[in-house]
Amino acid sequence: MSNRDGTSESNYEIYVVNADGTAVTRLTNNPNVDSGPAWSPDGSRIVFSSDRDGPFDLYTMNPDGTGLTRLTVKADASHPEWQPVPRVAVPASGGAASSPYPSTLDVSRMRGLVSDVDVTLTGLSHARSQDLDVVLVGPGGQAVTLLSDSADGSVAGASLTFDDEAPSVLPAVGSGGRLAPGPWQVTNYGSGDPMPGPAPSPAPYGNRLDVFDGTSPVGTWTLYVADDTIGGGGVIAGWSLAITTAPIVIRNGATPTPAAPYPATVSVSGLAGNVTDVDVTLTGLSAPRGQDLDVVVVDPRGDAVTVLSDTSRGPVDGATIVFDDAARSPFQASDPITSGVFQVTNYEQDDPMPAPAPDPAPYGRRLDTFSGIDPNGTWSLYVVDDDGAGGTGSIDAWSLQITTDAVSTSVTFRSAGRALTSPQPGAALHAALARVLGSFVGLFAHTLANLLTT
Repeated sequence: MSNRDGTSESNYEIYVVNADGTAVTRLTNNPNVDSGPAWSPDGSRIVFSSDRDGPFDLYTMNPDGTGLTRLTVKADASHPEWQPVPRVAVPASGGAASSPYPSTLDVSRMRGLVSDVDVTLTGLSHARSQDLDVVLVGPGGQAVTLLSDSADGSVAGASLTFDDEAPSVLPAVGSGGRLAPGPWQVTNYGSGDPMPGPAPSPAPYGNRLDVFDGTSPVGTWTLYVADDTIGGGGVIAGWSLAITTAPIVIRNGATPTPAAPYPATVSVSGLAGNVTDVDVTLTGLSAPRGQDLDVVVVDPRGDAVTVLSDTSRGPVDGATIVFDDAARSPFQASDPITSGVFQVTNYEQDDPMPAPAPDPAPYGRRLDTFSGIDPNGTWSLYVVDDDGAGGTGSIDAWSLQITTDAVSTSVTFRSAGRALTSPQPGAALHAALARVLGSFVGLFAHTLANLLTT
């Protein structure tokens, strides 16, 4: 990528060049920005981001610049890269699970909390669509049955999109209806078929995708697919997630006013040992009156620490704050809130926090309140504006840095991420997303070859 031939310093284009610096060849030529090129694993395509059609979107092209294909529409996606994807197969026998089971998609560094999720199954073919059970599980363990005991007969090459805002569910078994593109609401006419382990147990699972709202998109998303009756098989060419995230919105109104979402959660799992140290980071904190903020962190067992309350004066503009018991000092009462590392800071009595925050206060005044506990589970961040005199604000993301007696270095769990999309079978493409109109939109795709086999 270079602006060597651009019409301005910001007019970046994409080039290829030999390893020795010879044969420089320009591949793109337009007055807008083309950036972040990355080769596919087989060297047959280049993916890049460009604002040639408005907000930054993802495109692919051949190594010679031909065959331009647009992958996303108004996603504001950038910095793409590729990742190989394994093949997944499921035998067509009663209760059979895919192999590997589940199919997984890892999301990292995406900022904000989930405000909407849509799911697409691409190229679905099956001899008996009513035999399919499909369950999606988010990084926090929330599970939704996307499809079960629905429609009649076979389906060939259908791409089904599931969206809570769709007008209706899929047709029921016995209605004569077939699986069709949609979009559709998630559809399960049964009581919830049990899925083979390691799918979450027991069913029933959720029946709406908004079960993921307010959670962090960061982590492993898993798709469990099973055929619950002997006879017939098929394939799913791919599956994808369209995830919209938004910052924590600090709202101003009748006092005290909870933020949205309230609480914002981060899920911790797979961490051995008991807590020896916890640091808390607020990323991109903005508010017109820092003194109006009350911020409380609650661990999985329900113990709480006020990390920020009744301190500093004036506005806060995009501060990234790390709260650490080992910091040199708390915020000074008369100083503005700025980026840095500080002790938790609360200069007055704990303000009462609206439910479902733990009641009653007072809460802890040091993060070592959490020492000695099992860190695994859901941690919650409660944010309140306690004075109606100010305006609205936001927090882009929050995270925990946890050290245990079984882990020598801290492990970070955050609400922050990178998007994945897959333009062709056998690969998944990562794209970090920028903020647009207060929300972050990511397109995630995971290609599955022979998901269901005969």
